[in-house]
Amino acid sequence: MSTLQQYRFTVKIRFVAPVVSQAAGAIGHGIDTAPLLDQKGFPLLPGTLLVGNLREIWDYFAELSQENENIIQQETIKDWLGTKAGPGSTPGRGRLLFDAFWRAGEKGSTGLHHRIAIEQESGKVKQGALQVVSSPFAAGKEMAFSGGIIAWLDGENEAQELKKWLTKGLHSISAMGALKGAGFGRIIGIDKIQYEAISRTGKAAGIDAGTGPDDSGIGIILRPDRSFCFSRHLRGNNTEYNDAKSSEEERKDKSGLDNQFVSEDFIPGGAIKGALATFLRGAGKGFDLFSEISNSKYPLLSQYLDQLCITRAQPSLSQVCRPLPLPLTTVAAEDSERKTCLYDIALMQEAGLINGQAPTFFIDWKNQVWELAAEQCVLPARPSRSLSIHTAIDSTTGASEDHKLFSIEAVEPGDYCWLANITLPTEEGGGPPAGERAEIFRELVEVLEEHGLHWLGKTGASAAVEVRDKLFRQPVETIEEYAVGTVLTLTLLSHARLLKPGQIAEATGAHDILFNAYAANWFELSGESLRLVDFYAAQELLGGEYWHKRFNKSKPYNPEIFTVPGSVFVVEISDEGKAKEKLRDWQLCGLPQLDDVSSDWQKNPWIRENGFGEIAVNLEQHRKLQPKSEQWTAIGELAEKAAGGGQ
Repeated sequence: MSTLQQYRFTVKIRFVAPVVSQAAGAIGHGIDTAPLLDQKGFPLLPGTLLVGNLREIWDYFAELSQENENIIQQETIKDWLGTKAGPGSTPGRGRLLFDAFWRAGEKGSTGLHHRIAIEQESGKVKQGALQVVSSPFAAGKEMAFSGGIIAWLDGENEAQELKKWLTKGLHSISAMGALKGAGFGRIIGIDKIQYEAISRTGKAAGIDAGTGPDDSGIGIILRPDRSFCFSRHLRGNNTEYNDAKSSEEERKDKSGLDNQFVSEDFIPGGAIKGALATFLRGAGKGFDLFSEISNSKYPLLSQYLDQLCITRAQPSLSQVCRPLPLPLTTVAAEDSERKTCLYDIALMQEAGLINGQAPTFFIDWKNQVWELAAEQCVLPARPSRSLSIHTAIDSTTGASEDHKLFSIEAVEPGDYCWLANITLPTEEGGGPPAGERAEIFRELVEVLEEHGLHWLGKTGASAAVEVRDKLFRQPVETIEEYAVGTVLTLTLLSHARLLKPGQIAEATGAHDILFNAYAANWFELSGESLRLVDFYAAQELLGGEYWHKRFNKSKPYNPEIFTVPGSVFVVEISDEGKAKEKLRDWQLCGLPQLDDVSSDWQKNPWIRENGFGEIAVNLEQHRKLQPKSEQWTAIGELAEKAAGGGQ
């Protein structure tokens, strides 16, 4: 694989007003269409708008080429822009990354344009068909939008080739943006496209073979360059028409089915690993998701990438402390002065009252209690969000394609950073030889610090990366002191598949059914060295069409039951040596898969190497916030008092 050089292209496109890319969300009273503006009031064009227009015109050129080598070919278009996504399809990242938004050179002032529709038969104005369009520039005024493109190319010759086809493509686009069929967004020229190679500092990585990380691993701090979206389950009107009686064609013919992408607040470990893999494969050139990674500059990182365990990157305003999910054992109750306080009941042997009151769990908390939890617990931050609306354009009509409208609710980075840990299993645990660990981390740090991460999420975000030589939270060292009979807590920091498919046949709130299932599975995972004593856990279903078509297409669709972050399990050691071995491994890398569940990332994305099954052993909170003996009244004690009073 040839080493690709990174370039930055700068482009200025000149328009004649009006030009509008529609804003989503609330707009001014009486306005039907408003322009997209940044926080300072400058008009914007989304980078996706340019990608779509360039793809369309380049595809047109390729159709005309008749395999003329002097004309851009489809293979080149796929290399540069990637392949279009579809249900169950594998990602096809391109080697060009467009700025998220291209900004106008001036703010302009608010002006209004009015449009009407005419009835074809009578020639009169159609009832209720007045459209009010807000535009920051007067009609006929010249304006320019500027932006940049990051490209990974094979050197100067390909850079010149890209410049040529950017110039030809943009010159061949007559208009861009909303209402271009009515004369809006007319392009009148392209200023000279410039580019420069992005030179690397060649500085030594923050961690080298001499000083390099302890055996635990490294921490990383991510700063995304734009809003990002790592979607939860798709949302939309998927109930009215998506029933068993309607045919597949009928379902396809209805709009609004599963067309809203809502982002998680965190950056998944699997996404970070995917960005690393894409870079090592040559930034998308000749991209094949299932081919072996072999990068001559980073040979050991290529060889052991699959074994890296990368946690979720959690949002934080601090660069020091990585946030944790709220343990489900956290409760609220008033103290003797009727002031609301937080307690942790993980180690209480039975249910009870705190200061004579039934404590409340998080599901019943109001804002005041959540604010208290944010002060006392290191919870993930909640960045603001933005909403954007997207559609596909029919190249033959210039109109929106049917059933291609979708929205993205993305996370805005703002002043936040995202913190994650990267570890490797020990040699005894099946990891790389001890003598190669330092070099693996050195190569990894060089990639992260010099190149950053790219192609993150649905918006194709990039992120600058800062590396720490230690994990954000060191593994508990007191494991060596544990003995048979020691009781400890295991708190999930990410989703974990702790229930086997079919093990829970139906929805149930019965404690005994769940306890027996969890007890059997912890006994199995620990090699019969841990016995479940108690648990506080919640579950949810994960799955979806994409997961089924990509990872489980040969089987009937069944979502998987996952235990959610914050769930707490109280266990007792029954085999000292084996328990210590398992706990050290779990703290470092997370929980493995249950028996008969694949650990192959090509078949199962929910593995510890992708950040699932992360745990903490004996969180400080469980003892620090434990109710004092004088505050706690066990239910059994109340029952005895009641029985005694009745005699």
